[in-house]
Amino acid sequence: MLLVIAGVTVTVLLGPDDTWGGEPEAVPDAKPVIVSGPQLLDVAGLSLVVTARPAGEGAAFVGAGHPVHVQDYVRDVARTEITALSASGVGDSQALSGERQRPAVAPGELDVWQEQASGDPAKIEIPLTEDEPVQIAAAPATGAGAAPELGIGYALPGAFIGGLVAVLIGVLLLVGTIVLGRRAKGAQRAVSESGPQPSAAQAGSARASSGIALRLVATVSAVALAAGCSIPQRVDHGTEPGVVPLEEADAQTMLDDYDRRNNAAIKKSDAGDGSLWATADAGPNLAVDALVARTAKFYPPKKDDDGDFIHEVRDVYEVEQPGYPLWSLIDVDLPNSDLGGGQYLRLYTRDGATEPWKGYTSVYLPSRLVTPLDAQAATPSAKDLLTAAQWDDELTRWIAAGKESDLRISRDLMESYGDMAATPKGVARIDHSVSPWGGRADGRTEQDGPVRVLRVKQGLLVITNKQWERNLYLEQGFEWKQATRERKIHSPHHRDLVYDEHYLLSAAILIPDSGAPSVIGSDVERVLEFPR
Repeated sequence: MLLVIAGVTVTVLLGPDDTWGGEPEAVPDAKPVIVSGPQLLDVAGLSLVVTARPAGEGAAFVGAGHPVHVQDYVRDVARTEITALSASGVGDSQALSGERQRPAVAPGELDVWQEQASGDPAKIEIPLTEDEPVQIAAAPATGAGAAPELGIGYALPGAFIGGLVAVLIGVLLLVGTIVLGRRAKGAQRAVSESGPQPSAAQAGSARASSGIALRLVATVSAVALAAGCSIPQRVDHGTEPGVVPLEEADAQTMLDDYDRRNNAAIKKSDAGDGSLWATADAGPNLAVDALVARTAKFYPPKKDDDGDFIHEVRDVYEVEQPGYPLWSLIDVDLPNSDLGGGQYLRLYTRDGATEPWKGYTSVYLPSRLVTPLDAQAATPSAKDLLTAAQWDDELTRWIAAGKESDLRISRDLMESYGDMAATPKGVARIDHSVSPWGGRADGRTEQDGPVRVLRVKQGLLVITNKQWERNLYLEQGFEWKQATRERKIHSPHHRDLVYDEHYLLSAAILIPDSGAPSVIGSDVERVLEFPR
């Protein structure tokens, strides 16, 4: 009888959708944005059904994503954080202050959600696994309005069928017990009327057999009730779980969006207006863009018929990262250009969940020299970062001193250095001053600095960017006669005793597990000025 009651209870409470609880309710004193705690859902073997319903007119939004993305999205926003779940849904919560009452953009405009929905109501189902953590966010779909009502239910696949099976087994067990009981009583009456009573041993054996049968039926019933339902377990994703910023499946979509912004900036820059470059590029690339636009202002480029600049994905070097700004290294193909069998690596950065990907730097390798690993294997260790810093320093020392080094220098960088070291007429000496791009000395070990580090099949790959200043000390009494082009683009310097030129060095260093590290590709480009 208890089995029947249990089965009926399960089928009634869960219903055909196998969901326990989750009816949307108002969260007490809720801000317009409601999020789960970053580590609240560190559980595997369970699926949540999350429903958001607008408090008034309009639509609600609900989404689930990696905490790295969600936390960045609500970073400066006043919000309500769910700190505990109850058996029927939302449990405790707390108010968190912020500089703004709502996010900078509506939640549906982001591309970082694993699952998302908008509507009245908005509903998603989120499987919680060991692979990566998940955080929930709910808000008005437009980003403005009152806090939505929120419900969090528990999906138990197969529980409804299990409940029905339990009811059926319970009914059969009850009927069987009644029938067997009646037969036993009839048999006892027949025995008492016809002959001697069974011994105590025989009666005990019969009761034992009956007990075993009942336990077997109960076990089968429990298995049937739990069929399809996994047992939830706590998972330790850590306090700063890493995220793969850009997976290969999404890379081409990102490049298409980048190309749209980049080509718009190119067209405007060709007319001498560099105002759109910041929408496409950042860091070293943006410094190069500024010189391109200024040059075009005085010397417009010749028009060509090659069409728009297009990037196509060949490989994505996925690396787990703990937070924004994020970066991604992509091996790209240029359909309108001949790479000569080489490998063109472009590094893109993203400053926030609401920001687009932007071009940061690029390095050309004369042949296909590096092969990506999976994200976990590619993520560098603390020791890797220190090793990268050591050889990045060695490259700086080589440029400053121009002496032999344990670091093998590529032919293209040797040629660039030779050109930079050549002494023009009237110049007494040349000094080279080199520092990390942007002056970030800690960038050698911080993955948001001018040095990016990752593991590839061939060893440890370091993508570094440096400020290279060329200081030309003029001979006494010598007056520098600037060319007209130089004077227009870089401003007059003909009366200076020291003539400074600013360059960007982008280089790729490969540190094999055995053997000598080497610069496998580099690019030296002049820029107007360094970032301040």
